[in-house]
Amino acid sequence: MDIPRSHKPRFSVATPWLWLGFAAVFWLFAGGRYVVGVAAWLAPVFMLRWLRGQRVAVGLPLAVLATAAANSFAWRGITDVIMSVYQYVAFAVAAAVVYLTPYFAAEDPVVVAHLPTRGVWAVYPRAGDVFAWLVVAVFAVFAVRALLQKRKIPVKNKDIYCSA
Repeated sequence: MDIPRSHKPRFSVATPWLWLGFAAVFWLFAGGRYVVGVAAWLAPVFMLRWLRGQRVAVGLPLAVLATAAANSFAWRGITDVIMSVYQYVAFAVAAAVVYLTPYFAAEDPVVVAHLPTRGVWAVYPRAGDVFAWLVVAVFAVFAVRALLQKRKIPVKNKDIYCSA
C-alpha cells in the first residue's frame, strides 16, 4: 500500500530532536529566574510534539533529562534552601517527572476523534509544521531583540547606558 504524498514526512530524521531541543529551550523560560509567559505555553506543545513521535521507553527518559536540565539552569540561585549538588539534581529530576506525568498518565492522553478523511480537504497535510516553525522564528526574533536592547541603568544620579 502506497502512502499518500500528503502523509509522508516532510523533514529529516533529525527533526524530532529539534522538537526536544525547542521544548528544552522553552522550559528554560517557562519558570524560575527568567520567566517568559508564552514559553510556559510553548514548552509543553513542543514536548508533546517530541513525545508523540517516540516510543515511551525512549521518549520519557530523554524528556525527563531535557526538562530537568532546563529547570536546573532556570532555578539556579533563586532558592534560599541550601542543597548539595546531588539533592539539587534529584529535585530537578523529580520536578521534571511531575511536569511530564500528564503526558503518560493515560494510555493515550491526546483526545482523538475519528472523522472521515477520504475526499475531505484538511489544512494540516498542506501546512505541515509551519505553525511550529513560525513560533520558533518569532521567539528567536524576540530573544535576539531582548539581548541586544540597551537598558538605562541609574547609577548615583547619573544615567548610563550599557549593553548588558
